[in-house]
Amino acid sequence: MKNKIRIIFTGCIILSGFLYTYSQSTAIKAKEKINQDVSVKEIPKETNSTTKKVQGPKNKASSSYRRDVFTEQLDSLDWVGRSKKDIVRSISDKAILTGGYGRVAEQLDRFHTANSAPDKPYYATYRSYKPYVSLIMSKVGIGFNKNPQGPLYRGVEQNEGPEWQRDDFETMSPLIISQTSESGTKVIDVLNMYGLGGEKDPETPPSLIEPGASWYGIMAPNEIPVRFLWSKIVYNVRNNPDAHSENAFDYYLRVEYLIGMDSNTAGSVITGIRVTNIGEETLTGFSIGGRYSIAFKNIPESMYPTNKRPVKYIGGNRGLIFYSQNQDPDSDVATRFSFDSPSRPDNWSAGQITELGHPEQFFDPKYTSFSGPNSSGQEKNNAAYGEIAYSEDSYKENGFTKPYTTGLYVKNTPKDLAPNESTVYSFNLGPSGVISLRPEIMLDENEVSYEGGPHTVTGHVLQYSENSKEFSLQYSFKESGPYTDATKVLNKPGEEVPWSFEIPEDKLQQGVTQDIYVRARDTGTDAISVPLRQTLIYNLKPVITVEKPSWFFTGSGYTINGTWKESEGETVSLYYSLDNGPRKLIGKDLANTPVNTEINFSKEIPATELGSASHELAVWAEDVRGGLSKEEIWSIGPHNKPVISADLTIDKPEIDEGGTVLFTSTFKNNSTHSLWDKVIYETTNAFPENVSVDTSSVKLVADGVAVIPDKVEFGVDRKLKIELGTVKEQTEMKLTYNVVSENGTPPIKTPVNVDQSYKLSGQTADTILVESKSNLQSFTIKPRIASVEILFLEAGTELPLREKVTLPLGLIGDLTPDVSIEVIEGYELTQLYFDSVQQTPLPTKPFQVEYGKVEQVKFYYNGRLSFKTVPTSFDFGIQDAGVERKRFKPEIKGSNLVVSDMRNEKSGWSLKVKVTNPLKNADGIIVPDVIKYNNGSDELVLNEMDTMIFQRKDNTKNEYDLTKEKWNKNEEGFMLDFPSGSLKALGKYHGELEFTLEDAK
Repeated sequence: MKNKIRIIFTGCIILSGFLYTYSQSTAIKAKEKINQDVSVKEIPKETNSTTKKVQGPKNKASSSYRRDVFTEQLDSLDWVGRSKKDIVRSISDKAILTGGYGRVAEQLDRFHTANSAPDKPYYATYRSYKPYVSLIMSKVGIGFNKNPQGPLYRGVEQNEGPEWQRDDFETMSPLIISQTSESGTKVIDVLNMYGLGGEKDPETPPSLIEPGASWYGIMAPNEIPVRFLWSKIVYNVRNNPDAHSENAFDYYLRVEYLIGMDSNTAGSVITGIRVTNIGEETLTGFSIGGRYSIAFKNIPESMYPTNKRPVKYIGGNRGLIFYSQNQDPDSDVATRFSFDSPSRPDNWSAGQITELGHPEQFFDPKYTSFSGPNSSGQEKNNAAYGEIAYSEDSYKENGFTKPYTTGLYVKNTPKDLAPNESTVYSFNLGPSGVISLRPEIMLDENEVSYEGGPHTVTGHVLQYSENSKEFSLQYSFKESGPYTDATKVLNKPGEEVPWSFEIPEDKLQQGVTQDIYVRARDTGTDAISVPLRQTLIYNLKPVITVEKPSWFFTGSGYTINGTWKESEGETVSLYYSLDNGPRKLIGKDLANTPVNTEINFSKEIPATELGSASHELAVWAEDVRGGLSKEEIWSIGPHNKPVISADLTIDKPEIDEGGTVLFTSTFKNNSTHSLWDKVIYETTNAFPENVSVDTSSVKLVADGVAVIPDKVEFGVDRKLKIELGTVKEQTEMKLTYNVVSENGTPPIKTPVNVDQSYKLSGQTADTILVESKSNLQSFTIKPRIASVEILFLEAGTELPLREKVTLPLGLIGDLTPDVSIEVIEGYELTQLYFDSVQQTPLPTKPFQVEYGKVEQVKFYYNGRLSFKTVPTSFDFGIQDAGVERKRFKPEIKGSNLVVSDMRNEKSGWSLKVKVTNPLKNADGIIVPDVIKYNNGSDELVLNEMDTMIFQRKDNTKNEYDLTKEKWNKNEEGFMLDFPSGSLKALGKYHGELEFTLEDAK
């Protein structure tokens, strides 16, 4: 900061031997590319939709991502419910199954390439299963025709036995069982002649299969009678009492094998096994598992020594990919095994195939990664996509000498399997997702009940290529298109990325069933997925409305009253259930006349069914197409006495006379199954004179929903009374109203305190009066007069600079007398506040404020650094001239030079001076460099540049008199110093100096 003065000087990312597996494999080119020669129209449809009609409140049809398709299909009635045209069943009545044992595998897989089209190879899987029912998997691949994919049934074969693949020690064991106890673990390969251990040919098999083994197949619609979408084998097996071994234990099991097309994932097959204990004793510590030799047929012999491809993880803890060389040296064959369905095995791994006659190797981590029945497998690694699960390096590290042969192992953790209890595992097999850049999509639902409005489609998209960055999800109402872009998602290689989009109502047909085709397009490469179809089944479901009283008297029944309507003219059945139990009929096939009109119904649940306990009651309607209404669910129970909570709050502790305060009453019947009727709300105290309730402001809300009270009255007794009617149980009631203080004449001069509470009273179902009282609250009414204080404060310290001024009292709303702006020496006004609100800009003339609105007017001043007083001139008088050197000191005219420092933080200051008009006479003759300043140690020659002549560091004083402290006490100060011969002419000399006062900062 600077202050200046002037002073005048005057004077001078495929398998073999796999049970019920739909092996879809593809050559993987070393260089990733899109199969541009296959158009979208040539790709087989993936629908697999099944319409299920189910009834009951807790058994509604649902289809969600990763449904347990395996268990659903095992238990499906479709196996026995379809016509002979659609289903084939074979029953083996002869127990000629032992011939299937011996030095052979339990099933045979041959994986072939076509000779007819070597440039476009296809692959087919042939399998034989015990009990000698042979299945052939249909051909899949680029060169094959467009028939639907699925297994083919060949029939019962008595004489053909499976063959070894290449190595007598390569066996396939879909059913390995174990029993764990304190004495250790016993392992049995149930369908292997060597299943109890030992390499010597045994004389007796370890188990016996009962006559009556059955095979079932479900055909695809409109297909030849040998092509099936699903196949199942069922038989009973028990331990052979003539087979003796320390490894043996007793078991009697029903075994169900299943294979079919997985509706969860396009192009994938689901397969597995369910084992049920049909014996009389619990199988303690019982576990099932499987061993599958993963190798490929028709691979040239020359490739076997080098066919040592590693097994890799899919990623996301979802499974494994097995690879093999192909006739094409630039391609690999790959098959993906996924363990992400609800009935997946507990543990899985890849490793070296175990040896014949050594079932104990199933729990040898060198082979299987399993160290015991309770151990984890490779799923524990949660490895990323492409990481190696098993390789030749692992093979060498474990010291194997037999050929490198990869196997797949699965198991469940041990459990106590009671009679008729089951254990299950299943998994998926499909082409590897790294075949091409074509993405794979999954729908969360294949069929959806549609009732109008917009429709949301959800699912997942999967692509293993890191070159794919983004997908556009598209939909169409025709498979051939055109397709509409709906949404975009970013790719996460190896992960199933969720997506969803909404189709507007105006794009959908109303009142009819329709198909939506969905596909994914890679926005970078234009690669397009197989389109999937979702069917919207239009059904206007019936609507039901019921009354919901929550209580009944013990010993009495409960009556359900309500209405239903159905807009399509179909008959409707009504049901109820208690506690999610079996459904009970209210009315069967009720006539729907007139259509789309509410029809009353009533049903009494007898007291014998209710008892004395509480229940969850569900009521619903079902039309003839299985369309279910929304369930109406509520709780009922024996009647209970109301338990009331009541609370009162007031929004302000005080108001001015003429003001308004808000009362909020919150109350609730906290009991369940409780009736509280004819409830009255009443304030307990009379409101004072000139205080009343604005009845127009009364508002009642029940759980956030506005309710109109039966009656509101503010009586002559100055109390508020409101008739509420029925207060429902577990419903929070909130009652609000304004209490108004009227202006009195004359106004009140002292505060008025108002105390208030309220009382609630009402009747129970048996007419007993129940009352409750709230807490007591109060507020104060202040008089309508107010005062205003004027404060003069130092900014930053809040210290008063002058005594405060209190203006005369006035009525609230009136204006005060003028408030003037005070000038305080050494200070300048920098801020003005009305209470805590700053006023800008600063006023330039007196102003007024409103009583009651402003309580304090606060002026804030900042202290200044300034010249308090300054001399008018330095007068050197009349002096004799001469040729010799002359020195003169001036007489200081006017006031002393006094510096005022009223700053809050005194950081010191400095004084500078410069010549603004040199010393000269009337004729303009200049005498240079003669004006000097003696600072006590040096004589400083003053010129047109600023020269610091004094600096003050003491920050304790508000004033400093430089004239008194320096110039008048010693030789310090200004002077004229004429060297010899410098004065050329006589006359009156005049000059000017400019003083600058600066903040030391």
